[in-house]
Amino acid sequence: MRGPTLTRGARLAVAALLVGAGLAGCFEDAEERALDAYRAGDYALARERANALAEAGQARGFELIALMAAQGLGGPLDFVGARQAADRAAAIDASYADLRMRLDARIETVRQEAARAFADGRYGRVRQLATALDKAGDADATRLLDSLYAGHYLRLPGSDMTWRTFRDLCSGATRLADERIDEARFTADCAGRHVVWDGTLVGRTGDGVTIRMDAGRPGARFDLAVALAQAPRAELIKPGRKVRVTATVAAPGDIRHPDRLTDGALSGEAYVTLAERGKRDARKVEKVVVACRKRLESLFRGTYAPDWVQELEARNEAGQAPPPYLFVLVAIDPESEQLHHQADGTWRGQVTGFASVQTARVATVTTSDFRAECVVDASGRSAEIKTVALSNQRTE
Repeated sequence: MRGPTLTRGARLAVAALLVGAGLAGCFEDAEERALDAYRAGDYALARERANALAEAGQARGFELIALMAAQGLGGPLDFVGARQAADRAAAIDASYADLRMRLDARIETVRQEAARAFADGRYGRVRQLATALDKAGDADATRLLDSLYAGHYLRLPGSDMTWRTFRDLCSGATRLADERIDEARFTADCAGRHVVWDGTLVGRTGDGVTIRMDAGRPGARFDLAVALAQAPRAELIKPGRKVRVTATVAAPGDIRHPDRLTDGALSGEAYVTLAERGKRDARKVEKVVVACRKRLESLFRGTYAPDWVQELEARNEAGQAPPPYLFVLVAIDPESEQLHHQADGTWRGQVTGFASVQTARVATVTTSDFRAECVVDASGRSAEIKTVALSNQRTE
């Protein structure tokens, strides 16, 4: 099946791109057939033929794959795949080394286009361009996506309106003084609309949930009361988790009471911004470090307790002294928290710090520096200490 007929301007642009890519000149028959499909705008066929060239180890095939992926021709816009194909072409033939630079120039052009699209309110285009850039590790694109989702500029798939539009038109948080105008507006513009919004789960309320929205009611704990039509998945019902809500608009609230939605469902996790991911990851690491610290405290009460503790315990067992009632403090150096998430979900790494063992009944304190290898299970709650090395042990 032939692709769309190119306009004269498009044909000139393609010809210029091919000349710039060094594709003009003599080609083998297979290369000519791939280029014929490319020139005709049949990009699906061009990709098929370019893939065949690449499988045969031909640099031209990888070059065509890179060019089409970088333009979203015959498939999704894919800068990661384009770079990989460009590197393969250069590895086969060093004359293709400049292809990577031309791809970087293309990425810069797309980055600028995404910024202009955001300024112009073309949010669907922003998502398409910024998503591809974000996957390629572009920090500007990540920030642009964060603004797009966190600001509720993008109408999510299946939604009749964004939260931003609803909030400005119909939310009880912005009702006008004239109740009749408000009700008329709500009935005409919002009642019965199907919406898909991202928000933060606050809690359960009988057969429903409460949701806090970004840019919601000032000082309010939540902005939406959603009656659920089906039981949510257990992993989504956690206060503080960002969730995607699908529901039907039922009634507005007021400045103190939430807007009400019915026939709701929690369809999955919401988009999480870079800042939110950073906070979430920090909480995970903190939880893992706490598990390591608690396990180390247990070891310093038992296996690594100083001699004077053992003597006190022996005297207690003999009835010569009361229980020692130990106080154990373990502090882990923040800069040493090199606990890495493993493929199996566990965390593993080295931690350093100091431990202090003391008792209120005997004016004796032992402190030790330590280095330990800690392994924490996938839940983040249970830790195992593989090795412990003590140094600078002092008893006062």
